[in-house]
Amino acid sequence: MSGYDPSDNTYIQTWDDAYYVFFWVVVFTGARAATMDFVLKPFAEWGGIQTKKGRTRFAEQGWLFVYYSGFWTLGMVSRNAFLHSNLERTDLPPLVFLPTTSSQALYSSAVTASTKQKAGM
Repeated sequence: MSGYDPSDNTYIQTWDDAYYVFFWVVVFTGARAATMDFVLKPFAEWGGIQTKKGRTRFAEQGWLFVYYSGFWTLGMVSRNAFLHSNLERTDLPPLVFLPTTSSQALYSSAVTASTKQKAGM
């Protein structure tokens, strides 16, 4: 990989990183334009949206739906063992959703109030 510094076993930023980011910006811009022009706008027209402004808005919102639902799914699935590879860290802790302190306090006060109501206090 580019940018490897063997003296301290780390990676540093290089111009190759900028090229990599630029490449993916171009790819996703092209994917967005193609999806909007050749899939979503015709779908909006088929669905009966008459104005150009309406079809464009539908295509923009549709792209957001496609993009976020796709990458959310990919992010959730990539935590499963069948997508792990040799390059991915496997020493990550499991996902644990713990309530925050404020939500714990809110829950305990709600339970306490409910208990007091039932006891007639």
